[in-house]
Amino acid sequence: LKGHVQHLEALSYLDDLPGWVCWIAGAGQRPREVKYFEELKSKAAKLGLNHRVFFTGERAEMQKLLASADIYCQPNISPESFGNVFVEALSYGLPVVTTNIGGAKEIVNSSCGILVPPDQPDVLAESLRQLIQDQTMRAQLGAAGPMRMEELCDVPRQLKQLERILADICLRSTDCAVTAEPLLRIDNG
Repeated sequence: LKGHVQHLEALSYLDDLPGWVCWIAGAGQRPREVKYFEELKSKAAKLGLNHRVFFTGERAEMQKLLASADIYCQPNISPESFGNVFVEALSYGLPVVTTNIGGAKEIVNSSCGILVPPDQPDVLAESLRQLIQDQTMRAQLGAAGPMRMEELCDVPRQLKQLERILADICLRSTDCAVTAEPLLRIDNG
């Protein structure tokens, strides 16, 4: 789902580019996941990326890792319902590179990241190359991340939006009594 193999393949196109490393955080917990991570490590070695790609294992201090990064890349190969990790990366001011499919495309837009087609490591590599080489672009996309995160996750804002949607539905429905009272109350105090 997370596109690790595609990410590694994309990174293999960037070996000529100096100054970058990639951290892959996390570890398998079930036997098939442990096997998968071993396969990823083997794939990285076969692609000649052992000097650039580091498998960090499970990390209790993911905040430190995110705060130390310059780019967040997760090229999903399948949609997910809601990518919490994308929102976390945005909150740390990281430009996000991901695939233009469900979950990711609802969170990441051109203000804060780059969306690429799935299963196209060469296109992914070019987007990463552009961000690695263009510090200004990284800074602009990263600066927009916290605003995008707030737009998506600010509870009072989302409740007001839900209230508007429910009121609109209620006004169009013959089964709903229309009153002057709001459908939801938001206590800002």
